[in-house]
Amino acid sequence: MWRDRLLVSVCFSMLSLAVSAETLRFSYWIEAAPPLAFKEEGRLVGGIIKQIGDAIGEQMDVPVEYVELPVPRIEPYLLDGQIDIDCITNPAWKHDPSKLDWSPALFDGADRFIVRSGKDSSIDQFTDLKGRTLGIYNGYIYHPEIMRMIEEKEVSVVKVSDVTKALHLLEMKRIDALIDFGVILRYQLQQFNQSGAFALANKAADSYQLFCAYSPKLAIGDQGSEAFDTVIESLVSSGKIDAILKQYE
Repeated sequence: MWRDRLLVSVCFSMLSLAVSAETLRFSYWIEAAPPLAFKEEGRLVGGIIKQIGDAIGEQMDVPVEYVELPVPRIEPYLLDGQIDIDCITNPAWKHDPSKLDWSPALFDGADRFIVRSGKDSSIDQFTDLKGRTLGIYNGYIYHPEIMRMIEEKEVSVVKVSDVTKALHLLEMKRIDALIDFGVILRYQLQQFNQSGAFALANKAADSYQLFCAYSPKLAIGDQGSEAFDTVIESLVSSGKIDAILKQYE
């Protein structure tokens, strides 16, 4: 009897592995906010990350799933194959990007500062940050000059957990600025800034291209990362990625 149970257990485990190997697992980070990520009851239900992932899965004819992770865990999970793809990222944000495979560029992005409205709160150059308190996310890597200023304590920092709470801290003058994806901050201003209390600073915090990072263990059937490159190139050249972004302008 125990042999029969063992056989059933082994077969079930093999079946689970086979199903997992044919499912494309995308990561997204806990702090991801609209329009990058819309969440309900802990699940990703919409937004740019999901729309891009769904489009890739549809082109590959492979089901997709989305795994929420703290930023520091994403790279280790990619390296050991627990997730397959991390999109909306950049090699400069990884500790060892050479160990990952990288897609063609998806689109151009930028980090922006959001500040309280008014001349006294404006940021026109990085030196304007000196003596101020900056809201940052745990595990994020920002522009090298900002990271230097943080390391040398030219600016104070407060770790924030999401953009809504960070804006509350900004309103209460607990922080002087928040850094986040420009697409997120523009969306927040459109949705929740009817009073005009907040504004984007003139100075951008950084600019970059955004990519998908592939696990070195990525394999769906007999398809490797080159097949995914072809799909992403097609989504970019066809205007599909631009069409997704324009929904949130």
